[in-house]
Amino acid sequence: MFVLGLFAFGVFWLLSLRVSFHPDGISKETCLGRKEMRWDDVDRFYYAATRRRVNFIPVGTYYSFRLIDRERNNISLSNSVERPFEIGTKLAQQTHAPLFKKVAKQFNSGAALDFGPVRLSRADGIKIKKFFGRKRIALNQVASYRIEKGRLYVFKVGEKRTTGPSISRIPNVFVLVALLDAIRKPASQ
Repeated sequence: MFVLGLFAFGVFWLLSLRVSFHPDGISKETCLGRKEMRWDDVDRFYYAATRRRVNFIPVGTYYSFRLIDRERNNISLSNSVERPFEIGTKLAQQTHAPLFKKVAKQFNSGAALDFGPVRLSRADGIKIKKFFGRKRIALNQVASYRIEKGRLYVFKVGEKRTTGPSISRIPNVFVLVALLDAIRKPASQ
């Protein structure tokens, strides 16, 4: 009986889930309550897309998104929303400008930026947390970087192979990549 009740509550919760985008922010409403967050208040945006397999057969992609504001309030979404890929894309687009403005200002002031397993500063370059310690790459030694198969890869000049942290662990990963683009862009452009 308990399992049936739990199943019924899960179905009721899913049917009550509503996500709304507004020019200034996002709202999430369920049978348990309502949460809202302004785009300007978002401090961290986590994005995860994991390919699921059953007996080595691809069965789809599982999405997970989390917005956290300065007071540590959060809004989490996953495949329980309709069209999760589109929701994730919209979240990335809406949070990008305010987050980029904040981190660019901090970076230009000389502050070290914390992107979870990745740290970035003018003085120390990029530090990527590894299993043992951190890998340090001076900014002028960054050959390339990219997001591929759910990981962020940063290559040092002369390096052919590297490992990278999962983007699901890197808050504001798309902002980090945009900041690296801005740093590496020649001043004449």
